[in-house]
Amino acid sequence: MVTVILFIFLASVKIFALNFDWERNQLSEFETIDNSVIRFGSSTPSTAPKNDCKVVPGDLGWPSEEDWASFNETLGGALLKPKPLGSVCYAGEGYSAAQCQTLKSNWAGMNLQYVKTIRQVAMGIRKHLCTYFAAKFDVYTRRLSSLRLNFARNNNIRLVIKNSGHDFNGKSIGGHSLSVWTHNLKGIAYLANYTSPTGSYTGQAVAYAAGVQAFEGSLLMRRHNITFIVAGGSTVGIAGGFLQGGGHSVYTSYYGLAADQVLAITAVTADGMVVEAHEGQNADLFWAFRGGGGGITGTYGIITSVVIKAFPDTPRVSGSIRFSTTPTRGSNASAISVDTFWAGMKAYWEFGPAICDAGGLGYNYIYPNSTSTGLTFTVSISLPNRSLEEYRRFIRPLLEKLNGLGIDIPIPSLKRSL
Repeated sequence: MVTVILFIFLASVKIFALNFDWERNQLSEFETIDNSVIRFGSSTPSTAPKNDCKVVPGDLGWPSEEDWASFNETLGGALLKPKPLGSVCYAGEGYSAAQCQTLKSNWAGMNLQYVKTIRQVAMGIRKHLCTYFAAKFDVYTRRLSSLRLNFARNNNIRLVIKNSGHDFNGKSIGGHSLSVWTHNLKGIAYLANYTSPTGSYTGQAVAYAAGVQAFEGSLLMRRHNITFIVAGGSTVGIAGGFLQGGGHSVYTSYYGLAADQVLAITAVTADGMVVEAHEGQNADLFWAFRGGGGGITGTYGIITSVVIKAFPDTPRVSGSIRFSTTPTRGSNASAISVDTFWAGMKAYWEFGPAICDAGGLGYNYIYPNSTSTGLTFTVSISLPNRSLEEYRRFIRPLLEKLNGLGIDIPIPSLKRSL
């Protein structure tokens, strides 16, 4: 399988159209005439009795091996049926001591997780190591997205959608399901002079496909000296649950959420139809997609590509703060008490509104250490479009408060980054 990431510069785009050539490949009504399992959904209410539960293997309604093989032919061979990653560690046909050791060594890494079809990136979750079974496949065109939605709906099979799999609740996986895996749906384009379909916006924009990840967006930013909203985690897919769940970033307090910047969306809805949604067309879907879906509260369709606002290059200054109830190994710094630790936390939280009002953001973590009272706090505070001197003046009140509590914190190390 070869994945091609497109970096395209378009001088002028005046109307919303297909963002990428592969989006022209769509399923037609004519193709479904002789194959009922891939027919589009109907807006007319059905009079047939409804089954409250989805079918699972062993049920009479579960497709036969012949049905799956026929469906795979319709998909052009894109249907996958992988084994759980952990199967290489258990006795049986798939056991491999070497592969098991490699798996264990890389289990916590995000790269292993997002390139595999049946795992979500852990994010603190360790679900379904060896019990998960599903039919999986890549998505390359909107035609295949329609085919899969139609097949799942017409056979009453559970459908799940996975982009990069960064899901705290594990909703990008599901037992006995047909999964739409959008990770390999790649394409990204810088639009220097984009006009939205209704004409309400003219300016820089970026079009990207469902499988584009944050690091690919960052590469485009560097190439064209622009800024647009991507996830803080470099491997996160930025058109899936990230965008549809709101989409926060280091620029959230400065520019807003990713969902606030969307100009147009192309998607496949539950009836298998391809739709274009913007403020002048399918406005209800356009509203719902921008923060109301992606497995958070519901999913309104499979996004294949989006167009989002871009801003001038916006550098930011960041610094870090750390304090702990246990001493740092190799350091002469003494540990603070648990009461002092929580007093320091209170001081930081009270400073939070000032960070937001300044257009900044603080990514912060509290994690336990080896003892029952062992706690460590770390935070990286970023401010956009500030000099180092401005940053130091801004952060000084917090540092003085922490030092007054007995938490010895020097001026944070500072750096300028994209």
